[in-house]
Amino acid sequence: MSSRTVPLGRMVPPRGLLMLSSLWLGASWLLLIGFRPPVQAQSASYTPGVRLMLLSIAAGLAVAWPLLRLSGPMRPRPALQALLDLAVLLCLVQVVLWPLRLVTPWPPGRAAAIDLCLAGWGLALAAVVAAGSGPGPQASLGVRRTVSMAVAIAMAAGGPLLVLLAGRSLPFTEHPASAPLAAWSPATALWSLTAAGFEPPTPVEWRLAGTGLGVALAAWLVLGMHRLVRRGPVGP
Repeated sequence: MSSRTVPLGRMVPPRGLLMLSSLWLGASWLLLIGFRPPVQAQSASYTPGVRLMLLSIAAGLAVAWPLLRLSGPMRPRPALQALLDLAVLLCLVQVVLWPLRLVTPWPPGRAAAIDLCLAGWGLALAAVVAAGSGPGPQASLGVRRTVSMAVAIAMAAGGPLLVLLAGRSLPFTEHPASAPLAAWSPATALWSLTAAGFEPPTPVEWRLAGTGLGVALAAWLVLGMHRLVRRGPVGP
């Protein structure tokens, strides 16, 4: 992994991330939905492809983005830079998510729950990216970045693994016992949230969508405490 760094105090506009994310979204659309309309242009025809596209977005957020940043140069303001990255990614998500309601049966509340799920887990992953992409001792840089990437992968794959190990199945709307397990990954949470049709989200589904925000709060608290401990006492 690269040990270069950008100039101290400089915020770098994520132009490359914006381009790569747009290509990711375009490729996902072509592979999973395409430009040729189905024989019967109904929501039932489009929804399966849209659900898979949302999983592709979650994979890009949880794996591709951390991999890109943790393989790149060190960043002097990792927290602010990670949040700037996330703002760009979430803006792209809005451009894609809300127009998809035209080809799915989801009401605005369900689209909002999906949006909340992606934003919450994105905020949690931003803490992981910030933890691994900031400056620090060269001797521990590789270990720190490897651990950060492992945490990001655990966030992405933890929910599916828990569901499989427990012998449960998704969506939890049909199998309620899967709900606590599905909450611990953006992939399983999205798969469950997008399984329903015209119904607005239930309280259980809102909790499922908001789990990522709870994880994000814990991750940023841990990161902040670590920075304070590493900085040590200031003055006598």
